[in-house]
Amino acid sequence: MKAIVRTLQLPAPLFVSSVNRQPGVATLDVLVKVATWLRCQNYKLLLIDTGAEEYLPFPFGLEWLSDPFRVTPSLSLAARLI
Repeated sequence: MKAIVRTLQLPAPLFVSSVNRQPGVATLDVLVKVATWLRCQNYKLLLIDTGAEEYLPFPFGLEWLSDPFRVTPSLSLAARLI
C-alpha cells in the first residue's frame, strides 16, 4: 500500500494500519479496502492472481484501465478489478 500511494502521490489512507492489526484479516480483505479508497481517488485496482496465494495489485487511473485489463487474458493471467 505504501508503494501505491507514494507512486500515485496520494496521501496515505488512515485505515490501513487499523485493518492490518485486526486478527484474521486476509490480504484480499486489505486490498478490497484499498480498492474502495482508490475509487474515491479516480483509480481502480487491477489484481493479478499469481496462483501462489498472493496478488499483484496495479492501480490504474480510470481513463487508462481498459488496455491492461484487456491484455491479461492473452497472457494467461487471472485478473479482476476490485
